[in-house]
Amino acid sequence: MTEPSDGEHFRSIVVFQLTLLELYESLLEMCAWDEGKVNTTLKTFMSSVLALLRVQQSLGTQVVSVQRELIGKHRARLERWLEENEESSGDRAGWNGFPGAPQDDQVARGPAG
Repeated sequence: MTEPSDGEHFRSIVVFQLTLLELYESLLEMCAWDEGKVNTTLKTFMSSVLALLRVQQSLGTQVVSVQRELIGKHRARLERWLEENEESSGDRAGWNGFPGAPQDDQVARGPAG
């Protein structure tokens, strides 16, 4: 059994929200005011929204975890690149160790003294 992708999760959430909106619109179009029925519907709606918020929070946590993992991998790649290029390039790295940066960058550092 395969797990649904994040895109499928998001699509399901959007479809669910659209269904709730349609239900709510249909309630607004009704002329008769049955307070008990409206209260029951609103309670059902609110419990559904709470479940939806929990799902969105869970997906948000997953997104943050994935972003942090990607940041860590990118940081490791950059650090590895620096290590490899420090050994091979010597003084050829530019100002502040960045490749291609001018050695004497007056604009970035300002004039000396």
